[in-house]
Amino acid sequence: MPVSRFRFGPVQTAIAVACAAVLLTQSAGAQTTNIVIAPGSPQFSPFTVGNTTTYAPNFGVSSWQAAATVAGTKQETYILPAQLFSTPVTLADIASVSYWTNKPSPPTDIDWAFYFYTAKTGVGDTGGFYHTRLTAEPLYTGTTLAEAPSNVWHEWVTSGVLHPLRFYDAARSGVQGVGTDPTLSQLQNGGAAFTWPNLVSYNYNTANDTILYFSLQTGTCCAAGFTGLVDGLTITLKDGRIGRVNLEAAVAPDVYQVRYFSNLTMGGSVINFTNNGAASTLAGLPNGPQNGNICANLYAYSPDEQLVSCCSCMITPNGLTSVLVREDLGSNALTPVIPSALVVKIIATVAPDSGVCNAAVVGSIPGTNGLTSGLNAWGSTVHPLPVTNGTPATTYGVAETRFARASLSDPELTRMTQLCAFIRANVIGFGICKSCQMGGLGARVR
Repeated sequence: MPVSRFRFGPVQTAIAVACAAVLLTQSAGAQTTNIVIAPGSPQFSPFTVGNTTTYAPNFGVSSWQAAATVAGTKQETYILPAQLFSTPVTLADIASVSYWTNKPSPPTDIDWAFYFYTAKTGVGDTGGFYHTRLTAEPLYTGTTLAEAPSNVWHEWVTSGVLHPLRFYDAARSGVQGVGTDPTLSQLQNGGAAFTWPNLVSYNYNTANDTILYFSLQTGTCCAAGFTGLVDGLTITLKDGRIGRVNLEAAVAPDVYQVRYFSNLTMGGSVINFTNNGAASTLAGLPNGPQNGNICANLYAYSPDEQLVSCCSCMITPNGLTSVLVREDLGSNALTPVIPSALVVKIIATVAPDSGVCNAAVVGSIPGTNGLTSGLNAWGSTVHPLPVTNGTPATTYGVAETRFARASLSDPELTRMTQLCAFIRANVIGFGICKSCQMGGLGARVR
């Protein structure tokens, strides 16, 4: 599978911050941000391939796999705090970090590691672009049983009670890591001393460091022959904000679809959806239901680029659902004037076990598997009929076409979901679509 040959590092920081589109100003505790990193994303490691056969629970339909390369080809991804949160983040702000790995090798072997890079201060910086690099490897959680057996997804958590992730600072201690390294809570303990290899104590107040990057990596020294998988990074802050990073092999071509609707004041336009069954993994025969319900998450924009409404419709396999563009998406808009035209974008996700879809938290509801294929959508819009015998057109006709498939970028997904979350959290009643109807509809001309 082709991947981008672009390495995301300090040189690209300014570009990435500009693209992060962190515009949400809602209450901190209500915010969950989701980003998807796939081939073509700036953060996709040039030495990593996509795996479409397995993935972490509740994180999409694929994952990343380290390529069995020669030593020295480190595989890595860097995530800016600005892509997940609306304010700077210090180490003291972190409540927990978790991520998933799956590898064929023994538990005592290397695995994908998690890193905190903190911003340079000009005093005691240990790296060319960072102040401190704190590394947590599953190997040093203190047990080999934690990731047995092989070829199974394991979740690594900083707040784990029995086997929490432990962090080392190789630049200061000179040692890669041991099973007695400090936990996240110890690092945050106001700079209190704790034992570290080759150091009598570590009195630097790490808690006050501003985080420059969150990162997942294989070490340069250890990448040769390693084919382990990684997926599903979750950063939770103490104020309740959550950032989720879904590592996907690719975004299916029907996940993201776009269409415009015009002349809404002259006639009604409709959107018809069906679920073609591509998201189903169980037929349900002979007694159970077929799985693979899809959430069609809709985002309606006015011509001046404002998100005026958002909502979701759940569609069962082979089902048919519809919405009225003017009545459902435009008449309860966030803006004071009902738009005469709209651009409607749709993102398809696997429906959560609860059956309740939410366009503001795409891919983050427990029980859902995030972005998925399987959605077909058609829209009808109204156009003036051609002039006949020199008489200006006074009537309108209807044209129905498929939605156009489009490439979904990380910043676009972040912007849509966060603006939708703002609407839902801060503007009571307005900006939320009205209904989803079973069955197909035809456009109506006044």
